[in-house]
Amino acid sequence: MSDLPTAAELTGLASMLAPGLIIIGLRTRFQNGSLPDLKDQIIGYAVASTAYYAAATPLFGVSRGIALPPWAWQSCQYFLLPCLIGFAVARFDRTEWLYRACARSGLRLSYHIPAAWDYAFTKLTKGAFVLVRLTDGTLYAGKLASRSFASSSADERDLYLEEVWDAEAVPWTQVTPRRGVLLCGKDIKWIEIFERT
Repeated sequence: MSDLPTAAELTGLASMLAPGLIIIGLRTRFQNGSLPDLKDQIIGYAVASTAYYAAATPLFGVSRGIALPPWAWQSCQYFLLPCLIGFAVARFDRTEWLYRACARSGLRLSYHIPAAWDYAFTKLTKGAFVLVRLTDGTLYAGKLASRSFASSSADERDLYLEEVWDAEAVPWTQVTPRRGVLLCGKDIKWIEIFERT
């Protein structure tokens, strides 16, 4: 006799974990930009799903009220409401209200953004300028324009500057011909950030 789960059991498990996967996945997507591996976060998804079902099941167990077909109720319960909660949690995180409230009461929470790199680049407004020194001493100045990108992968902290500027000129001027540059994270020694005021 095989101990492998049946298709129905796998479907039931996926349905049970789906709300937690959606809520945590959306929150993570809007905060760090990279979704953790499923195997690493399965306990977190299960806990979030359990909390979700504890709060949401009474809403969907009401026998009176709006009459919708079963498929519509299930879409709301397993997908739409978890999406709304995920967006709300991500938006709440962006306000950093919880951190300020804890600081006022003398408590210190660990920050939800894992690295200073992610924190710095998620807080920057487009149009900020950066001065980057590479490990070989090369200096790059550039503008973080709308198509610039700072990687949120913990494995490779690369940086793409859409506009390269001449750091030796005073004031800085855009190089001609106009071009961008991709800087690999392992080659970056330090970065100075200049935001427009």
